[in-house]
Amino acid sequence: MFGLFKTKLSEVNHKYTVNYLISEEAGQQWQYHVIENNFDPQAFRGLPFAKNTLNLFVKNYLKMKVDDNLLSTISDMGYRKCREWIDNYHLLEKKINKKKYNDLLKISGGYLYFVSELTSGKIFPDMKFDHTKAMTEGMGDVDFRKKFKNYNITMQIMRDLHCYSSIIMKHKNSAKLKPGELDKLIDDEEQKILKLTDKKKSDILNKIKKDAEAIFMKRNLFNEFGN
Repeated sequence: MFGLFKTKLSEVNHKYTVNYLISEEAGQQWQYHVIENNFDPQAFRGLPFAKNTLNLFVKNYLKMKVDDNLLSTISDMGYRKCREWIDNYHLLEKKINKKKYNDLLKISGGYLYFVSELTSGKIFPDMKFDHTKAMTEGMGDVDFRKKFKNYNITMQIMRDLHCYSSIIMKHKNSAKLKPGELDKLIDDEEQKILKLTDKKKSDILNKIKKDAEAIFMKRNLFNEFGN
């Protein structure tokens, strides 16, 4: 009975909430397709599974209702957004393959530094929330317009890091290394950054963020609602 009084999720009234959910679904598709199954053409989340997961998120975290048609739309658009990310990833691969080995290590060190700052909550603190608390109280007063953008920038950076890491591991120079030596080389690059002045460290973080944001701003707007 109390469910009747829940707000109904709508692409008209909650555009950025829906767009965030589309990006979250794309992120889950990416995780399954790329991270867990290494670009296996058959490895994408099925529609029933995606809809069920989204429905649970909307009910448990947003404390809202959502109809089946909107769940299907979000799932489909999330899949298409993931395909867009995959295409962009392969374009980045071609660019990275042209870089020198030492430059690959240096850039990867910068990305690791960014992820470290991100994990600590110093960057995009709005991306973190208490799952246990959200289950009982909901996500609270979230600015989904900001969260949607920051999520996409974060995901772009994580995909870039994955791409650099993949290219480095396949590089002929890496084949000559003993186990653990490649990780140390990249870690050494991150340690070099940690010794820089706050201004230089900030410049590195801002460049990574700015580059990722530029890619996000050129996204396919047909894979989300509005602009």
